Amino acid sequence: MLCVDNFFTSVKDNIAHLLGNPHFELMRHDVTFPLYVEVDEIYNLARPAAPVHYQFDPVQTTKTSVHGAINMLGLAKRVKAKILQASTSEVYGAGRSRASRSRSTGRESRPARSATSTIWSTRWCG
Repeated sequence: MLCVDNFFTSVKDNIAHLLGNPHFELMRHDVTFPLYVEVDEIYNLARPAAPVHYQFDPVQTTKTSVHGAINMLGLAKRVKAKILQASTSEVYGAGRSRASRSRSTGRESRPARSATSTIWSTRWCG
């Protein structure tokens, strides 16, 4: 299992519990640039989601969402991998109603596991 992160809005501590697992590999990489690896499945969860992060650098947020999706789709096509493309409600703009509203500032009282490490660790690391 390969976890790719550029740590723009996250910290390595979020996946510290996985680093000793022989089935887990961490690669520091920005998905706005093409990625050349061999994989069977891709879970693209890369994007700043908390307002404090995407408002800090809206250009990088847009690049991560758009170029990142294009690059991950290109990778999936090259290696014939299944892909799950995730997004946040922020990409759709303000609507008349929302199922949920985030009040997150991106600073939690305790470090949370990243969505990527949670999905991967549940499936491949037990």
